[in-house]
Amino acid sequence: MTENEALVAIRLARGAIESEVLNRELPNLELLPSRFKENGAVFVTIKKRSDNSLRGCIGSLIAHRSLAEDIVSNAISSAFSDPRFEPMRMEELGNIRLELSILSEPSRIHYSDTDDLLSKITPKEDGLIIKFEDAQATFLPSVWEEIPQTEQFLSLLCKKAGLDGEFYKSGKLD
Repeated sequence: MTENEALVAIRLARGAIESEVLNRELPNLELLPSRFKENGAVFVTIKKRSDNSLRGCIGSLIAHRSLAEDIVSNAISSAFSDPRFEPMRMEELGNIRLELSILSEPSRIHYSDTDDLLSKITPKEDGLIIKFEDAQATFLPSVWEEIPQTEQFLSLLCKKAGLDGEFYKSGKLD
């Protein structure tokens, strides 16, 4: 995504949230660059400017609609439907910062042992989805900023899924 497209994406997400708060019409998606009409998957993370704390985060792991529609839908859901937070209020609009993570199609990592798994993960670039039976968890690439060590990243991701922190060493993850 170009720098200009990234700015358009952020403006679109902010515009969707503001439209919802102010009860205005949503931005016109037909006027966007062609990249936004292609299928895309995005996570919209809202943080408070004052202390950088999380205010909402909702997204799609798999592309199932246009990137523009996914940005609008997930921005609104992040602001108003994240079950961890109350719906956003008008007075919060000036104190939020948006981060968008546009995801590529997930691909399975085939690995033989822990060292092989660790060698196939690129810190600060890869987001990860882990699955085992009914357990699943996701870390976006931006999580590397908070958890820069690969083994700690995997351990906390396993814990997020409700698994033991060392479970990634078992070779049983999808």
